[in-house]
Amino acid sequence: MEQNFILAEAALRGWINGSAEEYYKKGIRASMEFIAQYTPAGETYNHGKEITAEYIDQYLAQPNVQLDMHPMKKQPHRHLSCPQRASNSRTGGSR
Repeated sequence: MEQNFILAEAALRGWINGSAEEYYKKGIRASMEFIAQYTPAGETYNHGKEITAEYIDQYLAQPNVQLDMHPMKKQPHRHLSCPQRASNSRTGGSR
């Protein structure tokens, strides 16, 4: 299960060949199939929904579940200074 999410990230970053979206959806599908197979049905675990192949397909088709292919472009890169260096510069000390 989790390996598909790792592969999706690697494909998204260009580290491996393959479809990031395909790996991502395989990870979600595997997770949902695991829950369907190994947890009791009912309100406590599945919010009263029976997890079937059809339900998983419908879930994966939702727009808000689609993989964002450009997640790194949304957050500008910020340089975080080392706290120790910042405190040394305030006190006039050096490392």
